[in-house]
Amino acid sequence: MRQSFPNNILLTLSIIFCISLFITSCESDNSVSDDAPSIEDYRVSPRPTGGIGEFSSDFDSVAKLKDLFPDDLSRWTYLQLVDPSGTGDTVLEDKKAYVGRSSAELQSIQLRSDCCAIRLAAPPSGNTVSKAAFQKGGFFFESGDDLWVSAWFFIEGFENYQSMFLIDIETSEFEGSPGRRIMMSGGDNILKLESKGNVSGPEYGQIKQEAIPFPKNQWVRIMVHLRLSAGQEGLTEIWQDGVKIISHTGQNLTTDRTVYDRFQFGLTANSSTTDKVMYIDDIVISKQSLLD
Repeated sequence: MRQSFPNNILLTLSIIFCISLFITSCESDNSVSDDAPSIEDYRVSPRPTGGIGEFSSDFDSVAKLKDLFPDDLSRWTYLQLVDPSGTGDTVLEDKKAYVGRSSAELQSIQLRSDCCAIRLAAPPSGNTVSKAAFQKGGFFFESGDDLWVSAWFFIEGFENYQSMFLIDIETSEFEGSPGRRIMMSGGDNILKLESKGNVSGPEYGQIKQEAIPFPKNQWVRIMVHLRLSAGQEGLTEIWQDGVKIISHTGQNLTTDRTVYDRFQFGLTANSSTTDKVMYIDDIVISKQSLLD
């Protein structure tokens, strides 16, 4: 003969069962799946084991543009020219190289010092990001290092400089080459530091009430200092013509073992709505302070 439970016992068991289901559901929602992606899932090359920490270029000691890119990689390692129209063939002349309307030229008209500077031009981006930039690889900057960069820029014209990228500091270890990028913030010609790939720390900008617009149609020196860290020990400082415009503590490196090994200078991306022309000169990368 089947025995039945009293109603109060059945009610108690039902309540306990419902509470158990609720707790199990909450634990499931808040747990981290073993399949959740991490930064290591995007690794495309091994961590560098060494590299250089010093480099400079004034563009004055060569007669031809191609001489800036020797086979031994002792100078620049790559000229990045991208035209958004899809034109892919680089035309190389003695003093100039171009792909569609993106170009680089060794010229002696718009000078900052001595005989030469580089002229870069790029149209607005389309389906493809428009670029005209010099790249140097083979560096080794890791957590705890001081990374100093100094470069001179002349941006031609008086129109708005919004959404232009001037300096990229990258790691080639991971897909997309995440890192830090110096750019013009939209609409107000104000320099800021962006996080490329959104994995190397927050953006760092100027205090709005104290922001100094980037001077138009003249040579301007940008200097960057990063004390590298994936945590709060990081330090980010940026000077514009000798005036410190950005100073923040916090993350500026993707992980504790990330190495910044690649730098780009020029129109590293023209995300604006107009053609841009820029000149660059006297570039220095160092682990030693570049403060005068």
